[in-house]
Amino acid sequence: METTRLIIRRFAESDASDLYAYLSLPETYRFEPGKPITMDEAKKMARERETSDCFFAVALKATGAVIGHLYFEEHESPEEGTWELGYIFNPAYMNRGYCTEAAGRIIEYAFGTRGARRVVAGCNALNPASW
Repeated sequence: METTRLIIRRFAESDASDLYAYLSLPETYRFEPGKPITMDEAKKMARERETSDCFFAVALKATGAVIGHLYFEEHESPEEGTWELGYIFNPAYMNRGYCTEAAGRIIEYAFGTRGARRVVAGCNALNPASW
């Protein structure tokens, strides 16, 4: 999937260093559960996400660098048509509208291609940028 500035795609093993760039930072977990990862963990995560249907890499069109990721998964009951959206972005790329752009595109995909009836997302109440 594409937007004006982004490519939303499956992960590749070669994305490990970009994943490490933001998932190794303590500030990434200010509003998210978890803790900073090692480069070995980033490599493993990139390999696992390569075959995942629910994680998407968000890359800049201009450079190809992965600047964040989307989690997008259908709830247990396909009859409901409910999908859950989550996201984590590299703090170096925050406050530029990238997350809004990527989330908007995956929501279009949900309703236009996947037959979604609703998309839900949650956020930490202390994170107004995520609202």
